[in-house]
Amino acid sequence: MTRSITIDAQPREQIDVDLVGKHYLIDPPKAASTMQLAERASEAKGDTDALLGMLKEWIAKTFGPKQSTKILARLYDDEDFLDLGHVMQLMTKIAEAQTGNPPTSPLDSSA
Repeated sequence: MTRSITIDAQPREQIDVDLVGKHYLIDPPKAASTMQLAERASEAKGDTDALLGMLKEWIAKTFGPKQSTKILARLYDDEDFLDLGHVMQLMTKIAEAQTGNPPTSPLDSSA
């Protein structure tokens, strides 16, 4: 007798995001990718360059090429209120939605 197991995946749902006054439609990264980036962020606690690189990678994966360029431009625009803390809050909310648990890393919005 042969048994068969099939596991299907549902497509990830896009998420409407209002990020400091601007609307975006995002494709959240896979939970495994988000968890890996959260772990890397935790390891990069004192390394600002590594943390910024990880954030840029997450922004690119989440927002796609066109929107991520706009997000990065907003981050470096002194007249735009969007800042790293807002992006980190969004990362935390998406990680919570994907895993059902808040991450325990520097991505925590209280950090």
